Amino acid sequence: IALVCGLAARMLEQESKIAILLGRESFAIYLLNVPIAGIITNVTNSLNLWYLTLLRPMMGIAVIIFFILLYKYMLTNFKMPKVAYLLIGCKK
Repeated sequence: IALVCGLAARMLEQESKIAILLGRESFAIYLLNVPIAGIITNVTNSLNLWYLTLLRPMMGIAVIIFFILLYKYMLTNFKMPKVAYLLIGCKK
């Protein structure tokens, strides 16, 4: 736990693009966390992948960030109105 806290503090100490992205999209991550985490938990449990238990949070964040970036990409390419960003809590 101390290692993770130390690495997080080190990452936030510098101006990290990942930390800025996670902070900017924190509300969308909050809204999408429960369904995505539930799906990942059900899949790993049904396939008996117990050794991935500690990686589930990282897998969840990666999937959520991927979906947020995909959603933003689709909104910009299809010229959707700015209101569509609010549907999942994204900031433009």
